[in-house]
Amino acid sequence: MKKHTKKKYIALNLIAVIMLICLTGCSMPFSGKGADLESEYVRPGNGEAYIYYHEDMSIKRRDNVYQIRQPDVLSASVEELLGELMKEYEGIFSFYTYMFDESNIRLEVSFTAVSPLSREEVLLSTASVCTTLFQLDGISAIKINISDDDNKILLSEDYDRSSFFFGGYDSAEGYNEKSVKVYMPYNGDAKLKAYMLRVNPDYHLSEQELIINYLAEQECIPSGTSVISVSVSEGECVLDLSPEFETGLPGRTAGEVLYSVVNSITSLDGIDRIRILVDGQSREDFNGIEQIRDSMVFNADIVAE
Repeated sequence: MKKHTKKKYIALNLIAVIMLICLTGCSMPFSGKGADLESEYVRPGNGEAYIYYHEDMSIKRRDNVYQIRQPDVLSASVEELLGELMKEYEGIFSFYTYMFDESNIRLEVSFTAVSPLSREEVLLSTASVCTTLFQLDGISAIKINISDDDNKILLSEDYDRSSFFFGGYDSAEGYNEKSVKVYMPYNGDAKLKAYMLRVNPDYHLSEQELIINYLAEQECIPSGTSVISVSVSEGECVLDLSPEFETGLPGRTAGEVLYSVVNSITSLDGIDRIRILVDGQSREDFNGIEQIRDSMVFNADIVAE
């Protein structure tokens, strides 16, 4: 295990009103940097990386690409990037440690917070750290631990490369485009049918958010429904939707609306169940009919043959 300590700093500014993201994942817009930011990409194989951090309600990244001094040594590259991240989080984190497992592909990073953090600060910090470190080839998963000075655990979660989406490091147009399956109402008989949708999930938006946006545009779910946060862990997707999701949709049954989401999201690779929140809160049921408090799985009975 390698350790690195930094002198504690008093925060100069309180972080206010931070947008939620997902614990495995969530999507969040970049801060406005203009077209140049969107057209740039880095190549980790050449020792280049972006440093991501959070500030003013959003995930941001440094304008300049960071050149890793020892790109061929994974542990040294992790040390360098964590050191740069700590510069961005002075006054938030005072201490960190990291270690690899025996296979040297799973990374565990632990942080000590200067003072108790809000849930939003914890989530945003986690997303920026994972997004930065996953640019390194050879890391298959990252476990993030965050505790405060009193050793109270604020977060201890595992993440993989599909957990967070802030625009991939290679934004070449169409480079990451793929087809995903979406389930939409079919023929007015309260059934759903599968359709293929082409998406580019590594640039700004996750597959989950692209699917929800598309279903809302097609009025399969209430118009205006958007994703607040999304996370994926151990096969479960936790999807937090905006309040519009509960407004109802004329001509659609509760089952059609709900399972348009459930069946579409659980058709994604690595997801076999989904738990839906509305405006950050669990609900007992959806529109008084469908039970949604617990995790849900793909419903084959509502799919047209």
